[in-house]
Amino acid sequence: MFRKDIRLMAFVASAMFWGSGYAADNSVYIDQTGDNSTITMTQDGSGNRGVTLGGKFVIPSSATSPLPWSTAANKMDILAATYHSGRDKWDVVAFVPGY
Repeated sequence: MFRKDIRLMAFVASAMFWGSGYAADNSVYIDQTGDNSTITMTQDGSGNRGVTLGGKFVIPSSATSPLPWSTAANKMDILAATYHSGRDKWDVVAFVPGY
């Protein structure tokens, strides 16, 4: 099966900073339009780390933008997105902060 390597430059590769750390080049492998990805982000013991989504992610108009990422220590946020190859975009379909 062929897989297209889609770089999540908006989320885990080029635009996500956790304090002084930087998320290295992580990849998600997508077969086709409509494939889904669920990403969890957990704050470290200090908290107050920021997350910024870039242009590859589309947040629906019904959602708060930017997304209300947790900043409390050890809190986890869950983001689910669906990929559309024709637009080369990830549509955010679910977000659960402070899990």
